[in-house]
Formats: sequence, structure tokens, C-alpha cells
Amino acid sequence: MLLGGGIYSWNTGSSEQNLNVSSSGNYNVTVTNSLGCKSVTSHFCTIIEVSANISGENTICKGDTIFLFASGGGTYNWNTGSIDSITNITTGGHYFLTVTNNGCISLTEFLVTELTNNCTTTTHSEAILLGNSNFVKIYPNPATNSIKFELLKRQSRV
Repeated sequence: MLLGGGIYSWNTGSSEQNLNVSSSGNYNVTVTNSLGCKSVTSHFCTIIEVSANISGENTICKGDTIFLFASGGGTYNWNTGSIDSITNITTGGHYFLTVTNNGCISLTEFLVTELTNNCTTTTHSEAILLGNSNFVKIYPNPATNSIKFELLKRQSRV
């Protein structure tokens, strides 16, 4: 804010006393007082882009762990207490992220729904034949985050 003049002339074409800027650049103003005296000043403004973003799975099964990923700035602060760009969560709910870059702050939230249906079960699928001598058991089925393979010896028929 400049004081002491009567007429303001910015290099943007504005004649307002205060100038709001939205892009980086050099801003010049000429201030002319009632006696016709002029003063010119300039200032380079840097606009810092900060945009908090969260990505990751938006559903979780009870007992599972999923990861949420932050982007968009210099430092991260999750409502989980984590200050890393990745945080792991074990329950559904609202997760909030504050991103700070050179004093500029952006906030966002992410909803994770905890599922009660269609979650990992502990039942085993039937074994399938691999080659002539081995079986493999695949479980859990259905699976959400991981599956296990177990090789079994083929039993001879009598």
C-alpha cells in the first residue's frame, strides 16, 4: 500500500491505490501528488503455488492398513500427526492435510469409508494343479490387498 499521493498509475493499467496481484512479475506504480510531483517505485512479486492434494484408496476393511499420499507443497501435516508425504491409516474417517510452502498454506480433506461387506475373508480356495506334481493353495479368497500362494505336495491315488 502506498500513501502520500493523489493519483496512482500502475503498469497494469490500474489507478487504484492498492493492487491485488495473481501472477508473478514486476509491478511499477507512479504516484502523482496535487502539485504534479511524481514518484516511481517498483517491486517484483513472486506468487507461490500451493495446492494440497491427497490420493490413495478411499475404502478400508477392518484390520487392514492403507496408505494416503500427499502432494502439492513443501511440508505436510496430517491430522494423524504424521509430517511425511505418506501416512498409513487403519480406520475409516475424515483425514485432513495441511500443505505449507514458503509461508503459504493450503488445506484439504479426504474421506475413507470403512467397509463391513466385501472384505478379506479367511476361507481358502480350492487347490489348483500346477504341472504334474504340485498343487497350489491361493488365499484369502476374495482378497483386497494381498494374496498368499502355498505349494502343496500332490498326494498319490491308491
